[in-house]
Amino acid sequence: FARPDDGTPMHIVHLIDNLDCGGAEQVVTSLAIRQSLQGHSVRVVCLRNLGSQPVNVPEVAKADVEIITLEKPPGLHLGTLQQLTTYLKSQRIEVVHTHNNLVHHYGAIAARWAGTPAVLNTLHGTATLRMPYWAKALYWLSCLISDRVVSVCRQVHEAFSKTFHLPSGKLCVVDNGIDLNRFLQIPRRPL
Repeated sequence: FARPDDGTPMHIVHLIDNLDCGGAEQVVTSLAIRQSLQGHSVRVVCLRNLGSQPVNVPEVAKADVEIITLEKPPGLHLGTLQQLTTYLKSQRIEVVHTHNNLVHHYGAIAARWAGTPAVLNTLHGTATLRMPYWAKALYWLSCLISDRVVSVCRQVHEAFSKTFHLPSGKLCVVDNGIDLNRFLQIPRRPL
């Protein structure tokens, strides 16, 4: 996906299972907010729902990031795949960024059907790599039709590489970053 650097905003979708309180969900919302503040058109699509304790929803809304829930029922659901494909086409999405393996097959397939130029997946930890054989096969096939698989640290990258064999050009590590402003605003405790 070679896009001219002419300052025009990109149309980006972050796909995640839900926004229930967790590390990947924090990263997704922080990334979406940052990208929106940089002038991009960003949406967060939850495959299922927001979750019982969603993170950062007011901050996401304040940053003009749209949150969509697809309300996918349990199991493989072709209607959700079609719904996502239609949404990506209608919004002229240029980048689909999926988070963890649970949603990646939906994002990768829908993006390719919709003609989305760039598809990437981020793995946020090693626990998500423990899955049944059929799920590993589905995830591997989805990674094959993706442009990049990003690991959030070297440990995740090594665990992924031992389990899934992909061309090295598809793989990269982008260490998780932390927005220190949230923590610098906390008053110091007296000693």
